[in-house]
Amino acid sequence: MTRRKSSLSKEALAALMEETEPDVHGPILGAAAFNMTLSDRMFGAVARARETLSAHFTGGSADMHELSVRASSRATLAVQEAVTSIGAAVVGQATARGRVSATIVAATELRLAPTVLPGSVVLEMRHRHTDDAALIESEEKTLLDVSFDRLFDLLDAVQSDSDGTAVPSSVRTMGPRAAKHIFALCDVLASEGLDLDLGWVTSEGDDRGSRLTSRGARYLRKIAEDNSTFTSQETVTGILQTASVDESQKLSILTDEGNPMRLEAAVEIRDALARFYNSRVVCTVLVTETWNSATGQTVVVNTLTDIDFAPR
Repeated sequence: MTRRKSSLSKEALAALMEETEPDVHGPILGAAAFNMTLSDRMFGAVARARETLSAHFTGGSADMHELSVRASSRATLAVQEAVTSIGAAVVGQATARGRVSATIVAATELRLAPTVLPGSVVLEMRHRHTDDAALIESEEKTLLDVSFDRLFDLLDAVQSDSDGTAVPSSVRTMGPRAAKHIFALCDVLASEGLDLDLGWVTSEGDDRGSRLTSRGARYLRKIAEDNSTFTSQETVTGILQTASVDESQKLSILTDEGNPMRLEAAVEIRDALARFYNSRVVCTVLVTETWNSATGQTVVVNTLTDIDFAPR
């Protein structure tokens, strides 16, 4: 979708000009002073409008300009968690395990500011700018801006995915955590018969948006269900605490970070483990994460594919 610079509406501009009119009993402002004052007010108004997400619901109960508490809270939470999870994937933490770091949460946190329009419901969510909104150096954008770019790319693909390959690819790159929350959003829209228009005003004042209809949500939900397994490769360094040749017994490594990790391993690897027992090793681990779309549960299987002594 195209981007355009955000601007003030005629009504907002008129209101600002009225606010700027001098008091009849006070000193008369010259043209230059008036323009400077108006410019300052306009800049402040536009700046406040930046980093704002507009979630515009239509269809279903929103046609009566109301929305159930459960539907609205589930939808907004799903959007928030999806964007935070995408942000984690952008910086290399695309996983369903553990907590998302506090830095990523702060950089992607939105605050709710709802409004109502005839025949629809609009929920505004704003980001409070902090030092955590660091630029992603490769893209010269904030993490939140990049996260919304990725989300909108996915939603755009839902509308134009003619051969059925673009959407699955996008879902897989986002990781299981984001996929789970996107599925939750689709579930709300599909079950409530709602269409959702999302619009994001970036930190630079540009805006972009995309649309997800209830029909598109059903399609995306099916894609998410069919692509619920995510595989990645990790390098793990730590102490090998078990070296059993019994396939029914999982291996155990205490990582350098102090976290225990349970591993599966093929027979050919187990036969060579004895010499690594109780030593510091470096391992190549295949991490397979599968989430159940019905329960929201994620199963993680770590498979040891290679092992060697860690360099001293």
